[in-house]
Amino acid sequence: LLLPDTATRRDLEDPATVAHVAACVKTPDVLDLLHALTEADGLATGPAAWNEWKAGLIADLVTRTHAVLGGHEVPSPPVLSDAYADLVRAGKLEVLTTPVAGGLEVTVVAPDRVGMLAAVAGVLSLNRLTVRSASTQTSGRVAVQVWQVLPEYGEPPSLVRLREDVRRALDGTLDVAERLAVREDALAARPGVPVPPPRVEVVPHASSSSTVLEVRAHDRPGLLYRIGAALAASGADVRSALVSTLGSEAVDVFYVVGPDGEPLSADRAHAVAVEVKAALR
Repeated sequence: LLLPDTATRRDLEDPATVAHVAACVKTPDVLDLLHALTEADGLATGPAAWNEWKAGLIADLVTRTHAVLGGHEVPSPPVLSDAYADLVRAGKLEVLTTPVAGGLEVTVVAPDRVGMLAAVAGVLSLNRLTVRSASTQTSGRVAVQVWQVLPEYGEPPSLVRLREDVRRALDGTLDVAERLAVREDALAARPGVPVPPPRVEVVPHASSSSTVLEVRAHDRPGLLYRIGAALAASGADVRSALVSTLGSEAVDVFYVVGPDGEPLSADRAHAVAVEVKAALR
C-alpha cells in the first residue's frame, strides 16, 4: 500500500514525499513491479479502490520517483503558476472552475486571510461538492487555492452561484457554520450506528518545510470545514490538504506552518492536534 497511501495522503510536490518512496523501493525495477501490483490489487478490489483520479496520482508519484532513482534531484516545490499572474496582481476575489478527469477543479484567488481554507471548504460542502485535495500558494498578500472536487450527485453548481457563495462566506454575509449545522442536525435525526472517535496525529519526518497532521474521522458534511476552522483558530496556516474517504471514514492530511512560515515545534504541533480533535467531538 506504499504507493496508494502516499499518493492520496502526502503532498507530491513536497520533496520529502518522493525521497521517502525512493528510499523504500531502492530500484526502478521494484518501483515498476510495485506499480503493477498496486494497479492489479486496486482493480481487483473495485472502483472505490481504483479509479481515474487515484490512478493519475499514483502515476505522477511513480514518474517523480523514477526521476529521483535515475539520479536527478528531488523536484522543488513549484512557484506560483503564471496562469494566475494577472489574477494575483489584481488582488481581487476570483473563482474559476475547470472540468478535469473524474471531477472538477475549483480555483479560488483572493486576498489571503486566516480561515480562508475553512470558509471555502464550507462553501464546497454546502454545494454538495466532495473535496479530494486542496493546495494553497501565496504571492504577497494574495492566496491561490486549487481544489479537486467531485459532485455528490448530479451536475455541479453553476460558476455564478459558487463565486457568489465564496464571496459571501469570505465577507461574512453567509454564515457557513450555521448552514452546515442545519445539515448536520438533519443527519443526526436519522438512526445511525456508533462510530469510532476521531484521531488526530502528527506525522514525523513527512516534510522538511511543514508540519503534517493526519486526521481520521467518520465522514460527515462539513468535516473539512470544522478541521479548517480549528486549524485557523489555533494559528496554523494550511499549505496543502489531501482528502480521501475509505467507506464511511475520512482520512484528511494537512501540511501546516506557523505564523512565521516555518514548521511547528513538537509541543505546538501536539497542542494543535489536541485542539483539532476537540473540535471534532
